[in-house]
Amino acid sequence: MGAAVSDDLLPGLPSDNTSGFWESRAVYNLHNQLFGSLGVDWFNVSNEVIAPSDNEAISTFQSGAQSILEEEFAKKPLIVLKDPRICILAPYWIDAIRSRGATPVAIIPVRNPLEVAASLNRRND
Repeated sequence: MGAAVSDDLLPGLPSDNTSGFWESRAVYNLHNQLFGSLGVDWFNVSNEVIAPSDNEAISTFQSGAQSILEEEFAKKPLIVLKDPRICILAPYWIDAIRSRGATPVAIIPVRNPLEVAASLNRRND
């Protein structure tokens, strides 16, 4: 639809999503860095862990999000950030996007839960 994605996307895997995930490597790494520094996994994090804005890990994340937006998307008027973990960190991404003078818009894909379970079963047994 005319929106730009990162120039450095995660590659597809032979066993899963061979055409790629369409996710920025930098965003993926930033999310993993935050969750690792908080001692949690993306699939079991609680709001209490990521909510404190005075948390050093959150401050580092916010700086990293700003850097990614500037380095990867500075000259692109319409962008897409796609990563499942954004749903957990949406408030921080919304703040980062708004600080650039842009208006964030969320698009929520809907996928049959049985299809998701089958995909995860194939990939992770």
